Amino acid sequence: MPEDFYQRAVAKHVSQKLETQKKEFDTSGLPDTRPLYYEDGEMFEFEGRVLKTYPGGYVVLDQTAFYPRGGGQEPDHGTLDGRKVLDVEKYGAVILHKLEEGSETGSLPPEGSRVVGRVDSTRRQKIRRIHTATHLLNGASRQVLGPWVWQHSAFKEEDYGRLDI
Repeated sequence: MPEDFYQRAVAKHVSQKLETQKKEFDTSGLPDTRPLYYEDGEMFEFEGRVLKTYPGGYVVLDQTAFYPRGGGQEPDHGTLDGRKVLDVEKYGAVILHKLEEGSETGSLPPEGSRVVGRVDSTRRQKIRRIHTATHLLNGASRQVLGPWVWQHSAFKEEDYGRLDI
């Protein structure tokens, strides 16, 4: 092991955090996005109106069935009018959808237009199962190891999950 192993590890971790810092968007003046996924967890197709677009492929809708990233859970993927939805983030009560950009996908839908969203139901179901499994694992850990065990963090993705206790 190199003598400066720990310095290298810390430097890599810090540089990765800098690369993944959250972008800032001015969402003031926008109404709250209506989260349809709370009204119907089995809604995988919906229609919404484009309220605002931002450079980099970001779109705000009046309502969405796309579940955003949060609590260690990765967001839904799918399409908006055939354009791939790569990421979904929540800024206060406003939800932004990151769309794939490029000549094949065309430009962003214009503000005021209606779009059809389709959530990848297979991906959501897989993440849901892993989310439930982390809760079960956390409960079992507390039962076996004792009530002093607490969840520090968790990560839930389509193909795996992680629970830090």
